[in-house]
Amino acid sequence: MAAGVFHVEFGINDTQLTRALEQGNYASAERFILDNSQPSYLDEGCYQRTPLYICLCGVDEDAERVTCRNLYLAKLMIERGADVNYRVPVTFYGCEFLGPGKTCLELLVDFYNEITRSDEPDSTDIWPNVNSAWDPSLERVIGLNRQYLTTLKDVLDNIEQLLFIMLGNGADPNVRDDNRMMPLHRTTMISHNERLLSLLYDNGADINGLDCHGNTPMLSLCDVSMSDVFDYLTDVSPTSDSTIDETCDHIAVKPDMLGFLLSKNDVKINVQNHLGQTALFHCVLRGDVDSCSKLLLQGADPSLRGVVWESRKRKKKLSPLFASFLSIPIQRTLGWQNMHHKLILAPQRFAHLVDAGFFTKKEIAQELQEYIETEFPEFMELRPIAGALIHLLFGRTTSTLSQLATRNIFQHSLIKSTACLQRILPVSTFKQKFLVEDLKHFDTYDEYVSMVLNRTVLKTLINMLHLPQDSLINFQVELLLHQMAVKFSKYKVLRPDGILSDLSDESINSDDTDSSESPDEGDSDLEYW
Repeated sequence: MAAGVFHVEFGINDTQLTRALEQGNYASAERFILDNSQPSYLDEGCYQRTPLYICLCGVDEDAERVTCRNLYLAKLMIERGADVNYRVPVTFYGCEFLGPGKTCLELLVDFYNEITRSDEPDSTDIWPNVNSAWDPSLERVIGLNRQYLTTLKDVLDNIEQLLFIMLGNGADPNVRDDNRMMPLHRTTMISHNERLLSLLYDNGADINGLDCHGNTPMLSLCDVSMSDVFDYLTDVSPTSDSTIDETCDHIAVKPDMLGFLLSKNDVKINVQNHLGQTALFHCVLRGDVDSCSKLLLQGADPSLRGVVWESRKRKKKLSPLFASFLSIPIQRTLGWQNMHHKLILAPQRFAHLVDAGFFTKKEIAQELQEYIETEFPEFMELRPIAGALIHLLFGRTTSTLSQLATRNIFQHSLIKSTACLQRILPVSTFKQKFLVEDLKHFDTYDEYVSMVLNRTVLKTLINMLHLPQDSLINFQVELLLHQMAVKFSKYKVLRPDGILSDLSDESINSDDTDSSESPDEGDSDLEYW
């Protein structure tokens, strides 16, 4: 993949204008702007600190002190011919390239995203406290009316007006940063206010543009690895959210953002990033049933498979339905409660979507057949009914009554109580290892459903309870569900060791296999952008 090409220029000229702006002498700065007849003068500064940059960055020369943002002077310079797409690359003491720098539009978009990072229902309050690194009690903003702004609503309105002026003067809404992200990407990831999305889109922003990970703005919105959502997997403290629903609500995709993107006719819903993951795939990982429903109703393809990691060097491909066992709310909540035997609850959250027929696809049935052949060969007799098996495993109203009854019997006889083992298993010491309390531990639960429970045990249970012999297939379906829960829940969405795959590892779209080895390549000191 070729390195990104950036339009950048170097400038090292400190001018009277930049000195006045650095010192906060805005009256003198305004006079220098009005008296100037050369537009190029408005782009001169010491490296990154051009006049527009100083007005909009909000920090001093040493990046140690918060300074005032002056939207009025920025507007004045743009109207007098300042280059809105001018940016100076960030370097290490002028010799090592660190990044392409930021245009004035990017600076303003970043500021907007920071102050809308939290969803504040009442934006008319005087500087409502927001959950961001920016401290509104210390930072000042001079608006387009040359007055200090005192409400968040006024700040947002002024930023939007200035952005509109920038775009009207040729600012590029698709400008890329060092991760090939556009302002749309960063806004969907950070902001809770969709008004900026609308402004950028209406002025030519590419709603389907790809960043270096192959993510569109919609994928960036949903992608769990692009946000702090994955912190929930490692938070197992007793003070953590105690219910699955609470966690789902907290990490759900921002509905207004998703609604805006889905309302656009030219948005591509089924784009797969370099790991083959789609927006639907990530909404399933979040346990966000509402967003999954919206995406499916808009035509999201539930058969597209995304990469998950079996180990650092081995990756697998799962479609969203099977990836539901990796659901963050389920894994996190059951993990800290030590209730791993309830992993089969994961796909049940999506049962009504299975009932609605969204997952009744030939490709998903074929995927299930592949898993039976390669991962669960003891269930080969279920392979011919893979299409119906999807509803037996994951459905509710479309599952048969006999299957729902079997699920109850299986839970009460073999999971919630293991008393039946006393009469089924031949070795007493073996029986005592699988008490109900023991099954809460993942390793014991894994051994129990993978090695202890089998066709013979199920047939014996059926005979003990005087159930019809043909109910064996229903019990096998339940055992398959538990074995799938154990197998798939071991996979990782992020590459183990907490290291995101390099682009060389992510570029697997040409790999048609569902299981493959990933080379463990070291980082090169000779990499060149």
